[in-house]
Amino acid sequence: MKGRLAPSSLVELERTLKLFGKMCGNRKLAQISPKLVEQFFAQRLGQVKAATANKELRTLKAAFNRAVRRGDLDRSPAAMLKQVRVPDKEHRVLSPEEIGKLLFACPSPRWRTLIAVAVTTGLRLGEMLALRPEDLDLEGGTIWVRNRPGRLTKSRKNRVLALTPEVSEMLRRLPWNGEFVFSTAEGGPMRNNIQRDFKAIVKRSGIPKCSMHDLRRTFVSHLAMAGVNEAVVQKLAGHSSITTTLRYYTTIMPQALRAAQARLPFGAVLKDISDTYHMALPAPRSAKS
Repeated sequence: MKGRLAPSSLVELERTLKLFGKMCGNRKLAQISPKLVEQFFAQRLGQVKAATANKELRTLKAAFNRAVRRGDLDRSPAAMLKQVRVPDKEHRVLSPEEIGKLLFACPSPRWRTLIAVAVTTGLRLGEMLALRPEDLDLEGGTIWVRNRPGRLTKSRKNRVLALTPEVSEMLRRLPWNGEFVFSTAEGGPMRNNIQRDFKAIVKRSGIPKCSMHDLRRTFVSHLAMAGVNEAVVQKLAGHSSITTTLRYYTTIMPQALRAAQARLPFGAVLKDISDTYHMALPAPRSAKS
């Protein structure tokens, strides 16, 4: 599993199996019943967010399915258990003005460059923190996201993206003092307290709350609003499924849909019909009558 999963995914897998193992006690694999899995899921729904409990259930389902494929089980005890419905979250998309305030509030060139890369390439936080100098072609204006041992991309595919001239210049001026592009003063990767530090930057900027992942959503959403083809956006964002990309063209972008529908050629005809129809009707009574 270590060769096929990203470190963060491996940690989540181990944590879920450890939690479930506590409930199982000394039971053998064949003694795990659907009822026990259902009890674990119900317990977790009372302890964590529904999305987290659903994710843990998917982890268990995958583990049991592997056991079935290996012949260790005849049937998965989680096969009939379904995830609970989770309401769509409201996605935070930053405006250009908010991005400007965020950049001005950054305490260092390193943070300013990290945020600039995020909103202009859509890289995930883990992908940015894993960048090495050899992944950048600042003269050609490109950046590579590569699979490496122990650091796999979410889609398991390498991808290349363009860098704007401004971001290329920011990266060129950035001091690289370690193995990674975004490193600490000691040369290690920027990992510890990064979410806490970002919250402080957001607070200092005066904009409404947002997360590091919202910078990626901002990148994808503004591409969608600009009318970029969804297949192109999927490739740029590194989405493994077009379904993920299409969400940005529907649920979180009603204004983009409204603009698209406004292009329909029926406006003049509908207006003429509406005007003619309303002329034949008696005038509406006023609220006082």
